[in-house]
Amino acid sequence: MGRRRREIGEHAWIRRLLPRIPGGASVLVGPGDDAAVVRIDGARVVVTTDALVEGVHFRGGWLTPRALGARAFGVNASDLAAMGAVPVAAVMALEATPRTAAVTLDGIVAGFVAAARPHQVALVGGNLARGARLSVTVTLLGRAGPVVATRAGARAGDHVFVTGHLGAVGLAVRERRRGRAVPLPPVPDRVRAGGLLARVASAMIDLSDGLVQDLDHVARASAVTIRIDARALPVARACRARLGAAALRFAATVATASSLPSKTGAASFRLQSCSI
Repeated sequence: MGRRRREIGEHAWIRRLLPRIPGGASVLVGPGDDAAVVRIDGARVVVTTDALVEGVHFRGGWLTPRALGARAFGVNASDLAAMGAVPVAAVMALEATPRTAAVTLDGIVAGFVAAARPHQVALVGGNLARGARLSVTVTLLGRAGPVVATRAGARAGDHVFVTGHLGAVGLAVRERRRGRAVPLPPVPDRVRAGGLLARVASAMIDLSDGLVQDLDHVARASAVTIRIDARALPVARACRARLGAAALRFAATVATASSLPSKTGAASFRLQSCSI
């Protein structure tokens, strides 16, 4: 009997799978990064997809339908931002139970459209299927900027910066699980920042699995070792107030994607040495 996914681990399974996926002349960046980049008639198109599944990425009552739709746009736009790309168009696949109210689906779409409007992103199609629980899957297409940023390219001696503050979303999820109705921070809009940073950064990544784990992805892709200066971690004020001395470790290691997607963080580190 083959090993189950939970025994292998998500990222180990992906690393095992990648060598089996053939590329092509039009593929500029393939699987394994925040988004793929393909060349179509001379244009570089950036593509990402992400799913929000009830019971995995959100819980009933935690988000209004509009907020869920907005988050579906935000987590995908954040992936494009990490590549220095600008979102252009999207398709959405909804899975819903027979008991799901039509007004709930209306709200999800409305929230997505409202969040996409400032970026002039069009929702150009999608699908609705019956399923055991509510889920929202979005594929977002983007236009590559002058420089395509990837997880590879970091060099020994580089400084690593991320935007925002660490721990706010993770703390909110923990408090929600304990029955406290605290607000969930929205997904930060990093599209403009990503486009500017891609011109100067040697490597970029979107944070969703926790700072330490996501930096490990950069370290693997760039063949470097990353040393974290814990004193430079700007931890969210609410996290420090609630957790005290434990806030720093919590903010640096909490993975919120398994319970509610998070695209936020901030810190300063130094790449100390190559690990070839």
